[in-house]
Amino acid sequence: MSAGYDSTFAATHRRLLDLYRATRTAGPDALHQDILPTLQALRDNLVDTSCTASLVSYERYLDLFALLLRNPGLKARLTLLDAERFETALRLDPARPVALIGAGLAWLDCGNTTRGLQLLSRLAASRQPEYRIAQHLLRQNVAKAAQA
Repeated sequence: MSAGYDSTFAATHRRLLDLYRATRTAGPDALHQDILPTLQALRDNLVDTSCTASLVSYERYLDLFALLLRNPGLKARLTLLDAERFETALRLDPARPVALIGAGLAWLDCGNTTRGLQLLSRLAASRQPEYRIAQHLLRQNVAKAAQA
């Protein structure tokens, strides 16, 4: 992993954590004042940087914000996990890690577990620096399946 990759993830995670703490304090009233513009800016930045770890972190924080604010529409409005968009990116470059992670998570979120796990397995078996993220996500899904 490169220093740029680590700093992008660290900066994204720090901004999301600070925003989450502020939201917990302010409650649902903070949605339109601070949260929405900040999340939109982070979303646009993630599209530009294509940092896989930041994408995963952003999506998990979106889940937390939606639960905290009792607003499932927030996740739908700000998610980057559009399966069709990532599938298009995979057709252009089948080995691109951010496309594999994005498509895998998107398919898992919309219920197509087979396709999602297939894409994550492909990245987990690769020599890409992001293979550990894919392995972690696969372990999480195996644990969820075992609990069900």
